[in-house]
Amino acid sequence: MAHSPLPRWDKVDVDRYHMGGVQTTRGCPFDCEFCDVIYIYGRQPRHKPVEQVLEEIHALERRGAEGIFLCDDNFIGDPGYAKALLKELIPLNRSFRRPIGFFTQITLNVAKDDQFLESLADANFFGLYIGVETPNVESLIEINKPQNYRTDIVRDIKKIQSYGLPIKAGMIVGFDHDDVTIFDRQFEFLQETGIVHPQINMLKAPRGTKLWVRLHKEGRVVEMVDLRPDDLETTDLLTNILPAGMTRLELLSGYRNLLQRVRDWRNFEARVKTMVSQVRRRPTHRRKVSGRLLVMAAKAFFSMDRQARRTALRLFLYTRRRAPHMVPTVMRLFGAQYLSARRLPVWLETIDKQIRLETEGRELRREQTVFFVPDGFKKPFRTSFPELYERVSRGLIDRSRLNDALVEVAYDFLTRWGPSFQEFGDHHRAFLHELCDRTVAKENAEAPARGGQAPAPRELTVRGERGDELRLKRLADEVLRLVEQDLRNFQPEAIHA
Repeated sequence: MAHSPLPRWDKVDVDRYHMGGVQTTRGCPFDCEFCDVIYIYGRQPRHKPVEQVLEEIHALERRGAEGIFLCDDNFIGDPGYAKALLKELIPLNRSFRRPIGFFTQITLNVAKDDQFLESLADANFFGLYIGVETPNVESLIEINKPQNYRTDIVRDIKKIQSYGLPIKAGMIVGFDHDDVTIFDRQFEFLQETGIVHPQINMLKAPRGTKLWVRLHKEGRVVEMVDLRPDDLETTDLLTNILPAGMTRLELLSGYRNLLQRVRDWRNFEARVKTMVSQVRRRPTHRRKVSGRLLVMAAKAFFSMDRQARRTALRLFLYTRRRAPHMVPTVMRLFGAQYLSARRLPVWLETIDKQIRLETEGRELRREQTVFFVPDGFKKPFRTSFPELYERVSRGLIDRSRLNDALVEVAYDFLTRWGPSFQEFGDHHRAFLHELCDRTVAKENAEAPARGGQAPAPRELTVRGERGDELRLKRLADEVLRLVEQDLRNFQPEAIHA
């Protein structure tokens, strides 16, 4: 990332944008089942030199930017780098005539580091996006989110917000361990924690993620084209899965009602007061309200209905009394709520149209994937097969599962890359290695106790000594044959929600 050139901000009218953007890192060390970040940017965090990041921030400040989004998928993915950056960012920001407000994405484990939280507050961060996802511990285990299920989420959220760092939480409904009670649980959780402006979605399976592969094998991914009424331009609010703990109609209806309750002005006001009441630490430098923010707030205030204006006044007075330095932050949160409340009728109508469509008996089709092994994959797979064989063989507890594990590695690779695969690259090899490790971990977790009954292994027709080069070539061909057979045997059918 050190080779990334300084953006030509002189070609952009920065005043027309709510925030500027600076990407400091790429990659995330976590492996959440539904997330595609690691497939796009990898597991190993990489970063720009601190000096380069500061130069980009200074360039935006000179162009008049008052807010900057540090575009990281996990700002604390490399804690040492992030701390070094914050150490330099704090004095730089204080040197500006009007300090910039920052926002970034981070994981919940930041709550364990008091020094890091202090630095975020002192650097003038006005909020953090955190993938909280759900209060349902079983669902967090299901999606492989240990940084959330191995802690007290409510306690950690309150601690983070005690530093004056409101959390914009990513929340999801529709996990396999969710039933129809999840909608009330989510609402009560948001109100209890004071998460003011959550981003709530139904679970989706992005193509190629571990979630997509698993649900695809179970026949629970549906074609998005079938999910969209003819007059809808987007499916962002909708979901491409068949949930396990409820029907699709129950998921759609529950999600609709949850959105309506969360965006209600009285519930919003209660969450803001809860968040403000949690604030215990003041930043070392007083936060200032920018002139642009005041002008925007004034225009918005006089265009609001009576309920919104009264809510704004009550929150202003409450914040001035309890934590006056939080007034600029609360103004931002109010603006976000105002925009969401204005968009809510469109969101609800989108969901209502989908409910009507599926209630009227619209058939949904299971999503199809690649049904062949691309020719361009066969040769590099055969070349890489000995190292894949060694990696899986060395890690498995139950060696009788070796054949099935190798087939699963190749199958999962092709369901991720098959439709777009053209030429084998280093990132493909790295992904195969990661699939080997995942498959071994899964097989070992499912290995029977000593004396237990193991599942019948898949029989491959090739026999011989492990070190026989010819045997490994034939074994690779046999794996490809079985994978192609499995792919062709998957036949999507019309289904009803």
